[in-house]
Amino acid sequence: MPTNLDKYRADLKSLAATGDKMLSDLHLRHLAMTHKLDRQGEERAKQLKDTFEREYQNWFSEAMAVVRQLLPDRRDEFVELYGVGQHRKSITGSTFTIQDWLNGVRAGTDTFAEKAFDDFAIVTMRFTTQLGILKSCERRFESTLFDIRQLV
Repeated sequence: MPTNLDKYRADLKSLAATGDKMLSDLHLRHLAMTHKLDRQGEERAKQLKDTFEREYQNWFSEAMAVVRQLLPDRRDEFVELYGVGQHRKSITGSTFTIQDWLNGVRAGTDTFAEKAFDDFAIVTMRFTTQLGILKSCERRFESTLFDIRQLV
C-alpha cells in the first residue's frame, strides 16, 4: 500500500515530467527556427505544439508550492525568473521574463531591424533554471524523507 510519501514522490516526478515536456516544446521550436528539425522531430513538435504556453501557469503554481516547502532559500530566485521586478524601467535582455513572453511581449528591433535581444533564448534559459530548481527538490525531498525516518 503506497504511503503519503510515495504519493508526494510520484507527484513531484510527474511535475518534473511535465516540465521536461514543456522544455522539449521550446527546444523543438528552436530546432524548427534553425531548420535543424528532422521528420521525427517535426512529428514530435506537432504533438507538443504550444505545450509551454498551455501548461506553464499550472506548472508554475504547483512547482512554486514545492519549492516553497522544500527549498525555501530558492523561492525568490524561482519567482524572479517568472515575473517582472518592481523597479524595472525598461525591457532589456537582462530584465525580460517568462511573464513578458506569456503576455505576448517580444524584443523590439534596433535601427538595423535586428532584435535587441533573443527573447526566445532568454525564456528558454529562465525556464531551464526553474526546472533545474524543481528537480533539485527531488534530492532535497529524499533528504527530508531520510531525516523524517531518522526521527521516527
